Amino acid sequence: MQSRPSLHLAARIAFLAFLFLPRTAHAQAAAAFPQSWNDAVTQLADQVAAAVSASTPVTLDVKNISGLDPSDANRIVAAFQGELRRHSLGLASAGSLAGRTTVPLRLTLSESADAYLWAIQIFNNARDPISFSTGLVSVSKENTVANGINQPFLSLDERLVWKQPDKFLDFAIVRDATVGDAALAILETKRLADYKLSGADWLLSHESPIPQTGFPSRDPDGRIDLKEHSIAVAEIRCTGDPDLSAKISCTKLNPPPLAIAHTDVSGFAGTVGAILPGTCGSATPALISGIGDWTQSDSIQGYLLNATTSGPPESRSGNAIEFDGPVLSVQADPETSTARAVVHNLKTGNYEAYIVTATCSH
Repeated sequence: MQSRPSLHLAARIAFLAFLFLPRTAHAQAAAAFPQSWNDAVTQLADQVAAAVSASTPVTLDVKNISGLDPSDANRIVAAFQGELRRHSLGLASAGSLAGRTTVPLRLTLSESADAYLWAIQIFNNARDPISFSTGLVSVSKENTVANGINQPFLSLDERLVWKQPDKFLDFAIVRDATVGDAALAILETKRLADYKLSGADWLLSHESPIPQTGFPSRDPDGRIDLKEHSIAVAEIRCTGDPDLSAKISCTKLNPPPLAIAHTDVSGFAGTVGAILPGTCGSATPALISGIGDWTQSDSIQGYLLNATTSGPPESRSGNAIEFDGPVLSVQADPETSTARAVVHNLKTGNYEAYIVTATCSH
């Protein structure tokens, strides 16, 4: 049975506004995460990776004794955790079974008169629990302010749109041409399901079967293309009306179309991602998943891709969004700075649909 997230009347109005109105207020409120902070957490994670073997689970204890407010401290911790995962160091809770065999880490955020001082303690000697190695970085407060103002910055925000126990490949939020209300299209391996708001619930209004040919794939790709009024699942391509809520016509293509675009940016092997339209400063924004397997938690990180010959080809920008399971696909909207992400939540077993919005500070 499909999940039916409920929306009260007032919440329904707010939800529809959230889907279709510009996000300028959020862009103004988002605080920049300076490049100097990104560089600092990268240095700390590199020091951990040099002392701890790859694939070793770690636990993280955090102590903030600086003047940073809790929201900034949380963003620093999230960025640091994302860097640990990029080094294939899995995070485990201290009370879990895995936590009793991990390498404990302690991150301390402190400060001096003119700089933030961030230290990481690595307790990697199981025979001597009070022995540890330390890494330390200094982040100038002056440079932090300057970087926050002068450098472009991606702020990411996610909102859960749908969840269900059965696997789906892609989704889309569309306007219902008949009533002008929101409709939700969910692309599964064997059908395209359309849901409409009825009172406080999303209710199934129409479903279109997708022909099955040959041997079914254990891990099929799929995509909804609203601009072309089409869907693709492996070698099957179907077209219909603009909101795909009526009958669709399907054909088999050979060779099969590319359903999910995996990023081919250098340095991001083993991820899924999407390059967003437009620019952020002089760079192109992109959203990239982590590199873990299907049994691990995951994240989506914003990057700025540099097309010029000067500077690094890509740089991480802003704080990552963490998920309780692997990110299965990321699809960019060709007309907005948003992407559709499908996540398999390992805690609940549900497959979840998220809209991820990237807001540029410049």
